[in-house]
Amino acid sequence: MTSSRLNLEIRTQERYKSLVYYVTGTLICAVVMYYVLKLQQFQLRIPYVYNGDGLSTGLVIKGMVDNGWINVNEYVGAPSRLEMYDYPLGGDNLHYLMMKFISLFSSDYAVVMNLYFLLTFPLVMISSMFVFKHFKIPFIPSLMGSLLFTFIPYHIIRTGHLFLVAYYFVPLIIMIILWLSIHDDLILKKEETTRKIKLNIFNRKSLFSICVCILISAAGVYYAFFSCFFLIVIGTFTSMFKKKLLPFLVSCILVTVIAGGLILNISPSLYNKYANGGNGEVASRNALESETYGLKIIQLILPVTYHRVSWLAEKKESYNNKAQFVNENDSSSLGIIGAFGFLASLFIFLFRKNSIKNTIGQNLGLMNISAVLLGTIGGFGTIVAVLLTAQIRSYNRISLFIAFFSIFIIMIFLKKINENYVTNTLRRVSFSICVILIAVFGLYDQTRDSLVPSEIIKKEFNSDRDFVKQIESQLPAESMVFQLPYVTFPEGETLQNMGNYDLAKGYIHSSSLRWSFGGMRNREGDLWQRALIQRPVNEVLEKLSIVGFKGIYIDRNGYSQEFANKVEKEIHSILKVDPLVSSDKRLVYYSLEEYSNSILGKYSKDELALKKGEALNITKKKSAYLNGKLDWQYVDSMPDYKSVQIVAFEGLPTNQYQIKLTKPNKKPLQFNDSFSAPDNYSYRHWENPKHLVISISNKDSGWSDSFIPQKEDISKYFDLHPYLLEYTHMEQLPAGTLTLRE
Repeated sequence: MTSSRLNLEIRTQERYKSLVYYVTGTLICAVVMYYVLKLQQFQLRIPYVYNGDGLSTGLVIKGMVDNGWINVNEYVGAPSRLEMYDYPLGGDNLHYLMMKFISLFSSDYAVVMNLYFLLTFPLVMISSMFVFKHFKIPFIPSLMGSLLFTFIPYHIIRTGHLFLVAYYFVPLIIMIILWLSIHDDLILKKEETTRKIKLNIFNRKSLFSICVCILISAAGVYYAFFSCFFLIVIGTFTSMFKKKLLPFLVSCILVTVIAGGLILNISPSLYNKYANGGNGEVASRNALESETYGLKIIQLILPVTYHRVSWLAEKKESYNNKAQFVNENDSSSLGIIGAFGFLASLFIFLFRKNSIKNTIGQNLGLMNISAVLLGTIGGFGTIVAVLLTAQIRSYNRISLFIAFFSIFIIMIFLKKINENYVTNTLRRVSFSICVILIAVFGLYDQTRDSLVPSEIIKKEFNSDRDFVKQIESQLPAESMVFQLPYVTFPEGETLQNMGNYDLAKGYIHSSSLRWSFGGMRNREGDLWQRALIQRPVNEVLEKLSIVGFKGIYIDRNGYSQEFANKVEKEIHSILKVDPLVSSDKRLVYYSLEEYSNSILGKYSKDELALKKGEALNITKKKSAYLNGKLDWQYVDSMPDYKSVQIVAFEGLPTNQYQIKLTKPNKKPLQFNDSFSAPDNYSYRHWENPKHLVISISNKDSGWSDSFIPQKEDISKYFDLHPYLLEYTHMEQLPAGTLTLRE
């Protein structure tokens, strides 16, 4: 037999073994899914989560199915439409692309969402097995580690955050991080003869690394951010250990690939901000939120909430009831096996005598310590939030990386035991049985009853669906329905017993209607709704009819019972029609068609066009120039700029983002009440008298740092540089007027 044929047979055998390896792992994963997720109760056409962020995710998925992609949805935000550019979703493009493929076989949003959720489990399983196999972890321990990572509490609990549980690229990026500490020819290599550093990307590991970095840039902003962090950490420490600059340079290249990919993915949002200006009301983050949603070491160690063992469940509940900052970070529990691996990794890094060695175990310990330092409450993540960006705030999500590092440590222990002590068949069988028992124990410990569609969810889902279908049967396609109470989108208010995304239920059950909920906060359509609900009920109904709305949908849970009764009584007295009521009595729908016919019949075609224009422009814009004739005062000096104010300034809206200040050179000022830079403003409406405060650059004013301007100096500056003030003005109503806001 020739050597080439022998090599071919060996490769064929290896591929066959790999196929058996992954198929076996997938089948075992499916069995565990059946019991843990209670798949016997699972129904594909009923979403696995039907509240909170699950509804928001459903709205975006259905919007992608209905409109082709995620950025624009013509069926929500009526009479305008939803444009998602202010709330960038591009960082999850990979997930949407995969769901787009699923939608080719089903246009039902619930089916698409459910299938992708279920798919995340085998994908994480296969990804984990691939990494463990690469590092020569034996088959049975590899199965154990992959199962524990696939079914960590994070995956079971975070069902409302679909894209967070789709973390199948995390093991792959961790493999690349470890490669960076091991291989000297990843991406770059130094030639022995010339000592020059050259690119080395045309090999399997380098190409694979670049591909994974590109893909993770579209698989979640948080995972991309944490990946960049760990790449820099391992690159820096490996360069220090090896006394070579190469690993750090490679880490910088990979970070650049991830950052560049992320920028490319969110480029539509970046262009929108450039073209249409920023939207300070959307995704506004406070640096202190990095502490609210930070990581807690105790939550890594404590058992999962609602543990199967009552004693452990009581201990966890007692902590949750008494501790501060218990929120989404409650999902960061590692389970007993993961917690043991976490503590072992810290011990290995800190206390082993051979800690100077650059081993995989040492690097896993290094990354766990780095993760804790970054993510813990008041840690380096808070420093990043204060000094750089507060957009990354939920540092508890780094617990996912900690979980894999910790489980990997256990795998290394088991690998060493297998190499050193498993020397015959009896020991091999005993070792395998012990590992399987540990895996079963770990799964029992870290899983709990999952959030499957319960009978209550099914009942609510079916009631809402039937109600919306009733509405749809009465209206022509493309008809507009106005929804109450008004709630901003996204990340809007929770009103009474109504969740901030509950109004999305109208759209997700509809196939042809347009709905008012879902207009981008602080953009034209949203501002129109915001102004409309502040008008008297009779005026609202008339304007809705003129604009073209065919009905009003009310979620009674969004009002107090007394106010809901008052509003419905007023609407009924004007429309003189009985409403449709959902089977659970929560939702009501009033038809506007008869009333609209009577209103529209009063006007000619030209008059109606004029009335429609007036109805769509109820938010009256006012403008004025701020000049030296106003009552100016000096406030404070900072290096390079000074703050001044207009005294007793009345009439501006309390919503700071409805105020626009522009310098003569057309540069807009930014709302920032802390005045941390020049060209900031704040309308301090809570003070008496009210003040409009502005920070002015010394370069613009010509004032020195030590100069204290007097009133005449400030007046002279604004006479030479009048600022344009624009804002939304709302007419004040008489006391006691019934409007549609409580």
